[in-house]
Amino acid sequence: MAMNFISPALNVKPGVMRQYLPEPFQSMETVPRAVMLSFLVKNVIAKQIAAIDPPPPEKWLEQDLSGGHVRPEKGGPNPRLNDPAYKARPLNGIWATAPYLHNGSVSSLYELLLPAAERQKSFYVGSNKLDTKKVGFESSQEGNSFLFETVDGQGNLILGNGNYGHTGEYHTAAKREDGQLRNYTDTERYQLIEYLKTL
Repeated sequence: MAMNFISPALNVKPGVMRQYLPEPFQSMETVPRAVMLSFLVKNVIAKQIAAIDPPPPEKWLEQDLSGGHVRPEKGGPNPRLNDPAYKARPLNGIWATAPYLHNGSVSSLYELLLPAAERQKSFYVGSNKLDTKKVGFESSQEGNSFLFETVDGQGNLILGNGNYGHTGEYHTAAKREDGQLRNYTDTERYQLIEYLKTL
């Protein structure tokens, strides 16, 4: 996805946006999509802010609008628009976005904090009842549900349905004083979940 986003073969014609682009992009026939998206979003936000009456305080603009980052013009880092990377989405409201991982293969935040080998291999999707303890939708056959399976009847991984990502250090384990990894305890998992509920 990141490579497609910066590929010169997929550059776009700026059209009416050309006037808002800085050089050297204004004079280019086609422009990288990252550049177009960055300046498009920047101009939409600027237009909306300009319409606020009375104008918001500068502190709000510096802290909230920038996501807490120091802007390049104030000495912060200048993002490189052609790096093959993308910014991860914020965790705000994560309690309402189950099931988790890019393919919806983990039913709850509790399951996500388990080592990958201990996660459920299947669960029902389609319930609208929230499990507020584990933070996910209850696995239920009621209503318009279907069984999400990560492995087939022989225990083989179903291509595209794997739930083994985001495990180990920084995800489901912490380092002990001796430098060795240990899995989070249930108490630690539920403490993390309570924190995530506040976002």
